[in-house]
Amino acid sequence: PTEWIEKDWHQICGGSKDPFDENVALIVVQQAWDSIMIPIYDMMHHRNGHWFNTESTKVHKEGKPIKVRTTQPVEAGEELYTSHNLCDSCGDREKTFGVGDIFRDYGFVESYPQRWIFQSNTIGFEVSEDRDVSWFLEPDDDEETYDFLDDVNSGMKLALLDLNKIDQSILPKKELEMILQYHHAVSHAVSLALLSLEMAEGEGCTPGDK
Repeated sequence: PTEWIEKDWHQICGGSKDPFDENVALIVVQQAWDSIMIPIYDMMHHRNGHWFNTESTKVHKEGKPIKVRTTQPVEAGEELYTSHNLCDSCGDREKTFGVGDIFRDYGFVESYPQRWIFQSNTIGFEVSEDRDVSWFLEPDDDEETYDFLDDVNSGMKLALLDLNKIDQSILPKKELEMILQYHHAVSHAVSLALLSLEMAEGEGCTPGDK
């Protein structure tokens, strides 16, 4: 993202504008724990839900070693997962950092369960591995929320028409695949959220009710 390069790399770090250096800076953003590269730990993937099986001490405690522990029994060969938004030191990311932010900063589409956040409208919901929707930022107005998400859904359909017209000779194949993967994820999640609102309305309750 240009914000990372222009603000963090150029202005704060005083980094060069050489494309190679800029690419290295973005790799650090993708792989580092804040601004610190930690061997082995940087190789851990993100996944929430029952997959998230580690905890760690904070990275910026001066003079204190960094410790990473498992939080549940782990079988030989089982993967260790961290979290980019639900860790103990993740701050307010729980309600401000979702699938779109992870895709922007780390370059991948979050596996299920997914946390979707539309901050402009303070809308936040999670899609489970079973594709159930639960709301952690409950809509203030169900009708407005429905209209907003319906607009997003319509926008995704129009965007797909443009994506299908892209000249693949000017865009790396892998990059286009990731864009289409993210597009599908947004469309699917928003459709599930709309269905959740429709079902809640039919049952006479709000999305946060149990």
